[in-house]
Amino acid sequence: MVAGLMAFVVIMGGLIALVVVLVVIGQQNRKRRMEEFGRLAAGVGLQFIPADNSFLLRYSDGHAPFQGRGAARNILLGNFRGRPVCLFQYSYTTSSYNGTRTTSTTHSYAIWLVALPRPVPLFSVGHEGIFGGKVAAAIGFRRLDIGDPSFDDVFKIKCDNEWFGRRVLHPAVIDLLRRTGPWNWRLSGPNMISYQEGIFEPAAALPRLNLMCDLIDRIPADAWGEAEWTTRRW
Repeated sequence: MVAGLMAFVVIMGGLIALVVVLVVIGQQNRKRRMEEFGRLAAGVGLQFIPADNSFLLRYSDGHAPFQGRGAARNILLGNFRGRPVCLFQYSYTTSSYNGTRTTSTTHSYAIWLVALPRPVPLFSVGHEGIFGGKVAAAIGFRRLDIGDPSFDDVFKIKCDNEWFGRRVLHPAVIDLLRRTGPWNWRLSGPNMISYQEGIFEPAAALPRLNLMCDLIDRIPADAWGEAEWTTRRW
């Protein structure tokens, strides 16, 4: 009995030590990311804000991955390539109960926002599902195609205004998307929004931000004119 008790104490001590080590490593990683984000912000002329949950109210448009709650940290704010931008890590927690115990899960996303020349209809781009574009259209899924299966079967595009959507899908934009492959982004009101699941790492900040600016640069100037797309809808 004594031997069994000693084994239990050793095991529990090991588990506690492991938890402590994981907590310390997590704290060190968070501190490292904060320091790296601070240096990154200073290097490109952006403001670094460690945490401010009011940014969720300011920038959430009600679409994925925003859930109406959560926390914003490692925020980069300012002007980049002549446009107002905001980048941050968005996290929220969900709980599930299996009848015996409650389990909590934290979901984290990197968020990028770039201001548009003016507010626009919702235009979203994602990865087409396993059925492809033709099947989705056949069952009534409202989508915007360009007529090229090699593109339409890869990209799932939706837009609240067909004229605006087709102006956004300029050949230069299509060419860029073919080269990058699918990634989560949308034009929503005053902003272009992109997101990626996982912890927001400093190394990921500028490549996605530059890609978003490159894409906006390829959208024809007349797409931002309200007179046309306010009278032309699906």
